[in-house]
This record gives sequence, structure tokens and C-alpha cells, in this order.
Amino acid sequence: MTKNTYIQIKVAKDFGVYPGARYRTDGPFSGQEFYEDILKPKFQKAWTDSQKIVFIDLDGTFGYASSFISEIFIRLVKDFEDKKAIIKKLEFKSEDEPLLKKSIIQIINEA
Repeated sequence: MTKNTYIQIKVAKDFGVYPGARYRTDGPFSGQEFYEDILKPKFQKAWTDSQKIVFIDLDGTFGYASSFISEIFIRLVKDFEDKKAIIKKLEFKSEDEPLLKKSIIQIINEA
């Protein structure tokens, strides 16, 4: 049996405590910026290694705009296509907003 290793992203520390809107043109700390600069490169590493999982700690920010979250995970589905495999490659910590994980999974499934 293989042991999974985690590629960790702590949004508040690695990106910022004030996540913004959808696009870079909407202002700083956008979902597009987070996806392109942080999540996609790390997810690509996990995608090509069966033992790696991306662990995203969503706590410690001042909340998330729905456009920020949808931009990130809809683009993830567009780039990697296999929704079930994407979900298996992700784990979340979201004690500040317990329903956020469920919302993200729903966005992925509906993308």
C-alpha cells in the first residue's frame, strides 16, 4: 500500500488573508491569480504522481467571494477534465467555514 504525501497550500499564508474577486483585472488577490500562480503548478505535480495529494487550508482569511472559489475550481476542471480524479487529489481544511468544502465539491461536479 502506498502512502500519500501532501502538497500543502495555506491560502492565508501562501496567498493572502483577503482573497479577491474572479479575475486579475478585478483587483489584487484574484481567483485567477491564485489558480494560475499557486494551485495549478502544485496540482500538476500531484496529477502526475499517484502518491501526491494537494491539501488546501482555507482557514485564516477574511472569507471568500463566490467568484473567487468558482474561478479556481471551474478552471481546474477545464484544465484537468476528470472530475472524480480531481476530487480524489484534493483535501481541504475549512474550520472557519465548514460548508466551504461541500460548496467546492459541488462546483467541481457541476462544472
